[in-house]
Amino acid sequence: MLPIREMYWAAEYNNGQALPELDPTTGLTNRYEWVDHKSAIRLWWLPITPAMARQFPGTRHNPRLQRHAVELHGAKGFVARRTQFELSMGKEPPLEKARRLLASPPVKVQCYVLGIEGGPRREIYPDGRVVSKEWPDKGETQVLLHG
Repeated sequence: MLPIREMYWAAEYNNGQALPELDPTTGLTNRYEWVDHKSAIRLWWLPITPAMARQFPGTRHNPRLQRHAVELHGAKGFVARRTQFELSMGKEPPLEKARRLLASPPVKVQCYVLGIEGGPRREIYPDGRVVSKEWPDKGETQVLLHG
């Protein structure tokens, strides 16, 4: 099960073009692997609009979220969704379980991560908090952030 997304990424290029994860004009979903990092000048996390929430399944509008960008200056940037998976134990009737899962999905986005490889990053939380962090010398790895 995928988490409900409240933000989508976009890559902005030096020629004025952009590649959004969710393209409201075409209705298509683009993959991050398609980003041309040599031409990208900025990466964004953008909040899902109410119209996009109606257009793209698995998304919703969160008015607490703001747009955030990172200037690349020739460096390779990254975006990631850090998720958490919640398990519940116990026996509940199928209808009750379905209602609970619809009201509160077991996979949730903990935060949206935006940064530069080996450099500073921002963690954007669904409650609107933004935490800036420097790259640690040890512990958390880039592979973990990319998921």
